[in-house]
Amino acid sequence: TDRSSWMGLSAQRPPRISGSVSWIIYYDFTSAESFVLNEIVQGLGNARDIAWRGVQADPTLPLLMTTINRRASERLEVEIADATRAMPDLKIAVPKGKPNTRRALQAVASVERVHAARAGDYRTALFREYWWLGRDLSDVAVIRSVAAQIGVPPWVDLDHQSAHSAQVSWELEWQ
Repeated sequence: TDRSSWMGLSAQRPPRISGSVSWIIYYDFTSAESFVLNEIVQGLGNARDIAWRGVQADPTLPLLMTTINRRASERLEVEIADATRAMPDLKIAVPKGKPNTRRALQAVASVERVHAARAGDYRTALFREYWWLGRDLSDVAVIRSVAAQIGVPPWVDLDHQSAHSAQVSWELEWQ
């Protein structure tokens, strides 16, 4: 497969098994580069030939969001500055904490499987909750609230077992 990388992000052109997917993008909600790339793709409009696959950049984080120290905050400021070079008008706030993103990633994968029409909006809304508002994406209440705000039907199981399996396999592909 053809692989490319942009500022630590991984994008891969899959073998032509599925004629509808041209690119696979591996993302994590705590990656400023992933957020910027998501905003760029959203701005392009309908990009149905892209498969978004959520992976945890740091699966060792505690289940609930942890406050980042000054050194980590400074590194994050540099990451944000690098990422926003591609989209200088995009405003990003330095989050006060770093959440374990497993639940949020599985929620997006669940929506993608059951109600695909809302998945892109849901992913974007979760990114914005973290990068604009500093919300804790490890908090189930935040994940559910964002789903309701963007119109994910309440019957969608945000912790669907097949989404969990898919997310685990994506992390193995990404590594």
